[in-house]
Amino acid sequence: VGNLAILLGNATGRDGIGGASILASASFEEGDEGKRPNVQVGDPFEEKKLIEACLELYARDLVVAIQDLGAAGISCATSEVAGNGGMGMEVDLDRVHLREHDMTPGEILMSESQERMLAIVTPANEAEVLALAEKWEIEASTIGTVTEGPLLTVHAKGELVAEVPAASLADDAPLYHRPAHEPEYVAEAWGQDPDVPEDVDVADALRILLDDPAIGDRSWISDQYDHMLFLNTVIEPGHDGSLLRVKGTNKAMAVSTDGDAFRTYLDPRRGAARIVFESALNVAVTGARPYALVDNLNFGNPEVPGVMWQFIEAVDGMAWACEELDVPVVGGNVSFYNQTDGVDIYPAPVVGMLGFCDPIPGTPPRLDRAEAGSGVWVVGPERGDDFAGSAYATVVLDQRGGRPAAADLGTASLVTRHAVRLAGDLPVVHDISAGGLALALTEICIRSGVGVVVGSGDWQLMLDEAPHRFLAVAPDGAD
Repeated sequence: VGNLAILLGNATGRDGIGGASILASASFEEGDEGKRPNVQVGDPFEEKKLIEACLELYARDLVVAIQDLGAAGISCATSEVAGNGGMGMEVDLDRVHLREHDMTPGEILMSESQERMLAIVTPANEAEVLALAEKWEIEASTIGTVTEGPLLTVHAKGELVAEVPAASLADDAPLYHRPAHEPEYVAEAWGQDPDVPEDVDVADALRILLDDPAIGDRSWISDQYDHMLFLNTVIEPGHDGSLLRVKGTNKAMAVSTDGDAFRTYLDPRRGAARIVFESALNVAVTGARPYALVDNLNFGNPEVPGVMWQFIEAVDGMAWACEELDVPVVGGNVSFYNQTDGVDIYPAPVVGMLGFCDPIPGTPPRLDRAEAGSGVWVVGPERGDDFAGSAYATVVLDQRGGRPAAADLGTASLVTRHAVRLAGDLPVVHDISAGGLALALTEICIRSGVGVVVGSGDWQLMLDEAPHRFLAVAPDGAD
């Protein structure tokens, strides 16, 4: 009680009103152009100053709590901070620094203007926090005071404009129990396994796969940006995961983002679990152990029972995988009502995996470090039968049926830990995913400028996408 709420960063404007807070709960139909959101005005330089100011606040122990402003803006940030602490808060909207001075109280509360943070500080630290904001040339306003719970009260122009229990907007929001059942397409799809031919020209299949925009080289995107800023990038974009040195230490963080909408469509539980395991393996092959995960869950209209079933199954699958890996989900968001003319998008969960590496391998593995004469090993289960939802089935054969193979919890955990160990000793450790073994080998060859001779004559082993596998390239004699 008595702590102060200080709004840091960009001025609040009308940009973003009707953004996530509105569109997450509405579908688009013909004539709904009025539902188009105002686009938030992003300012990377302002964001960088805010980041540096926040880091100094933490280093100087000036904050009791802090909350970013996302969906629903000030109304969400103030209620979450107060509700999570079992407290209340008095907010004065007249003290909010504005970009447009004719904004209504509702607009100020709901605006999703970017680059803003809400810091909770003691009264004794208020002057120091405001001085620090001035040093970093960011705006700061003391907009509220923490009170005995449970009410969040909001005043504007001397009048009470809102009064509601803070927790009712955060943890105690009404819970929906929407109807959910397996849609008809699932059983039909599971009964239509891809009709793979007896013999395949792997070279022809590879040419088709590499020509697909979702599979081919995407360095033209990352090369447009400075991914070597401050020279702390150890493994740049274009590998399974990127590795970033923690400045001033021999530690590093690895990051990877992964998603597979069509495999999740075929089996939401299995597909979502496999996304988590693949993302974990992508950071493991850099030498980092999976540490934490954020999710971005994109689905159709949850009022459709089949879509709600997809959502429940996918979340359960992700939770199942995270529990096995002992990886917490530390943040994320959900986007519903992604539907046009009554057609829902494929369920498209995306995960971002953070890995932690201590110490950084002396020479971290990279796709461009393979040398002639080295041996190539496949680590993990040998399958040759997992084509449902695979790149070969969908891109080459144009077949979209079957049930993807389930993840194996024990194998996933063992393979991930083994990849971390090998990454400290080998020049190349590479995840096998879209396009299977054939595409993984091709990527190494292209990046390293070498060729490869494969002993197996079984083309199915080259193109199937069984989970929990990676390639290890070892110098001659390093069995």
